[in-house]
Amino acid sequence: GVPIEDPNTEVRVQPEEALALVVAHVARQAARPVPPTAAARRSQTTGDRDKMILPSTGTIVVPGSSSTRARHALAAAMEEAGMEMLRMLPFSAAAVVGALARKDPALCKSVQSDEDKSVLVVHVSDAAFDVAVVTCATSPDQAPSSQELCGFSHFRVAACAGGQQLDKADVEGAALTAVKQMCTSNMSSPKVALVYGVDQVSVAGKLQETLPSLAEVVCGEAADGALGGCYVSVAEGPNPNRIRAVQVQDIVAHAVGLQVGPEDVDAAGREVRPAFAAGQALPCEFDCVLEAAADGGSQVTLVQQLQGQKQWEDLRPATRPLAYHDEDVDEELIMERVVLRLKMNADGLLTSTLAEQGKPTEESRSQVSKKKFQQKLRRTIFTLLLTLMMVLGPMGYMLQDMYNASQAAVAKRAEHVLRLENYYAEVAPEKLDEGGIKMLEDVLDKYKDKEHKLWLQLEKKYGVFPKVPSKESKQKLRKAKRSGKEEKEL
Repeated sequence: GVPIEDPNTEVRVQPEEALALVVAHVARQAARPVPPTAAARRSQTTGDRDKMILPSTGTIVVPGSSSTRARHALAAAMEEAGMEMLRMLPFSAAAVVGALARKDPALCKSVQSDEDKSVLVVHVSDAAFDVAVVTCATSPDQAPSSQELCGFSHFRVAACAGGQQLDKADVEGAALTAVKQMCTSNMSSPKVALVYGVDQVSVAGKLQETLPSLAEVVCGEAADGALGGCYVSVAEGPNPNRIRAVQVQDIVAHAVGLQVGPEDVDAAGREVRPAFAAGQALPCEFDCVLEAAADGGSQVTLVQQLQGQKQWEDLRPATRPLAYHDEDVDEELIMERVVLRLKMNADGLLTSTLAEQGKPTEESRSQVSKKKFQQKLRRTIFTLLLTLMMVLGPMGYMLQDMYNASQAAVAKRAEHVLRLENYYAEVAPEKLDEGGIKMLEDVLDKYKDKEHKLWLQLEKKYGVFPKVPSKESKQKLRKAKRSGKEEKEL
């Protein structure tokens, strides 16, 4: 569960990548040289002898009690490593087929003489255990090659249990307790057992004490799980290289369900609708019907219940199957009814699809229609405003320019009046007393747009060129105008 370091690259990887590294490493170990061509053999050259062929397919053997999440992680690791997964088989079935393939005399004799044709498989390691009951059967149309497996061609995991991350001192006791509970709850009493893992002799002895009905306890070989679970001989003979897939039916290891409830309700308060029960034969299928009247605002979470535990744990993030997102208006539509279909294949891999989707509810349809109308109205108003701006924009600039020009003309005229008034006050004050401001306005009207000519004539007549009003004079004029305007408004 923690990042590991790849010794080849010294790059830290995440747990989901670690499985792919392991699968790729095993594939490299199984690589074989490219066979030399006929021309290369005749010329005795190396040719492609140094090239290696990597396996492109593989079968994974997993503990029978492995969780759905673990199986999905292994399948993803195979894909990440660039390999195709043919099957994912439970270790218990793999071990039985492997032991039968090497014709273990005690096992073959005991299974053939047993009425139930069942085998108890127990695997104990330092920190985990895996126990299961496997039933052997014969198909009516079995091929002659099935004689390689003592006449059996079909194998079914009838029950399984397991535990992980245990103390070494507690593993054996936990495994024996699980065996007793499993046989009692499934009312099975196998006559033969296969034991694998550490301390096989010790576990075999304690197993016979726990289940007195056992007639034979066989210590399996390490290669049983790797060889037998995947394949059976094609032709007669013990050659393990000529093998192909065998038919094995697994069971649901852990209960799987759907947790349904509103988003604001705690997970513990949501309803769990059972989908697959532990021990159910694979493959299997389940349809969950969700209706807007009862489950409109509900979230649905895929959960599983591990063996020996009461709580449910999440397998995938919560979803809202009844909600459909309308991308045109960025709004959710609530469907009246949907059917969520769960499928678990023979490898214990789970898929979920919408098998049926009804029409949207009237309320959600009206909300979406209202929002579409509002969006259309906003677009229309925006288009009209944009058109008005394009039409009135240039006119507004023109009016602004005209106003600015008129203001500049008024200011210039006031400056000329002040300049002329100051000039006459200096050279001919009597004319100001006679004509006043009206006389100045008349003179400026006469020389409109020709003021410079007026200044030259005045200089010629009086010998002094009219001065431009000082900054202070202009400020006084502006203040006088403002005060006159305020008095007028008052």
